Amino acid sequence: MVTVRALRVALDVTATITGSTGVARYANQLTAALADQGVETVPYAIGRARHPVPAGVRHVSVPLRVVHQVWSRIGRPRAEWIAKGADLVHALDLVPPPSNLPVVLTLHDVTAIDHPEFHPARRATSQRAQLAAARRAQAVLCVSHATARAAVAHGVDRARIVVSPLGRTSLPNPPSHPTRGRPYLLVVGEVSRRKGHDVLLEAFAAADLDGIELVVAGPDGFDATFRDALVHQLGIGPRVSFLGYVDDATLAGLYAGALALCFPSRAEGFGLPVIEALGLGVPVVASDLDVVREVAGDSVVYVPPGDSDGLASALQRIVDDGDLRAALTEAGPVAAATFTWERTARATIDAYHLALS
Repeated sequence: MVTVRALRVALDVTATITGSTGVARYANQLTAALADQGVETVPYAIGRARHPVPAGVRHVSVPLRVVHQVWSRIGRPRAEWIAKGADLVHALDLVPPPSNLPVVLTLHDVTAIDHPEFHPARRATSQRAQLAAARRAQAVLCVSHATARAAVAHGVDRARIVVSPLGRTSLPNPPSHPTRGRPYLLVVGEVSRRKGHDVLLEAFAAADLDGIELVVAGPDGFDATFRDALVHQLGIGPRVSFLGYVDDATLAGLYAGALALCFPSRAEGFGLPVIEALGLGVPVVASDLDVVREVAGDSVVYVPPGDSDGLASALQRIVDDGDLRAALTEAGPVAAATFTWERTARATIDAYHLALS
């Protein structure tokens, strides 16, 4: 069996060049944390680069859709060609390349299959392929116990699953000047109906929150077209700001000034913004999902997913009740303390051992 110090892992970091969501953060942070644990990675990325290709990453610039078709038809190019000298292959989100090496696959969620109404058809197709690969993989990393239960329900062998919760990234020091002029509630993540942004806009309009803004930081999802019409219909345009993708320094400033983070998602595999907010002492109002309970415990205010009336009441409460905000500010860092990228890396190494055994 290969020892940890000798491990050389072909690591698919495609998310770092194609997206700016949680999987990209996972790829960057896990790569660094594995290096700290003495694991050598051979990173590769496939497809057109929307973001700069990180130094040292082997880039196959052929469109990802084409590469997946070639993989399924002729089984080439193999991982051994893409990342030479590796002991195993680890796909961080996508379908792994063909390989004679042991394969480890990270499964973040199965929401595209369980909730196809909130995803483009191509995402459901790719997730079915990912689940099929997970059933064949020597080891599967699930980012939460909730995701692990969903994977088992879809036929993945529980004996080959290792749960590896994600970590909280240390953000830069926030700017000394206020990020916004007025009090605001913050939302972090892709703008989509799956994330519950439509419900949140309705709740924000219904609550008595004069003088409070709603600030949304995150790229548009495939169905974000609902937002402008809904904002106009609700008459809240002057009080809502959609910032798009923001860098970490800006994000740190937004967290620092927020009254609370809103996390109204209908379905999730983990919930990185919740951990980020808790760690910084930002109160959180979140959907009552199993995975949020798993991550946050009793340190947030819960609302049934999709319940705009309940969410409006929770927003009203978090804004009006300073004692509640103070209690959540104190409890948050305690709840988030165990979520480190070192812990993620150690669980990942356990999966590598399982795949190599």
